[in-house]
Amino acid sequence: MTQCVRLSRSCRSPRRLWQASVLSVAIQAAQAAFGFPSVHIARCEDGCAAIERKLAYWEHLAERARVLRQRGLSLRRVTDLLLGPRDRMAFFTGGHFSKLNLIRSLLEEG
Repeated sequence: MTQCVRLSRSCRSPRRLWQASVLSVAIQAAQAAFGFPSVHIARCEDGCAAIERKLAYWEHLAERARVLRQRGLSLRRVTDLLLGPRDRMAFFTGGHFSKLNLIRSLLEEG
């Protein structure tokens, strides 16, 4: 447990980790409510390692998005390139839980 606390305090942007975690939980809840298949794993043997992998994924995704935005691509185009086209989750939630909002949040735009 202390390793997880140390990780969250030492990461460059704890706010981003928190936002990504909240978004992941919200997406899983919406998936369950609308009958989408869930990717949730019931038990995680090494929670700290899983958090580190999740943080590394979000940071890598944010960096790739930042590079594409700097090249002049629109937010929509960046999202489509990195995460694919819109899906049913965006439709059923009125766009609140969308790939576009994930990229926007990682880039801290809007």
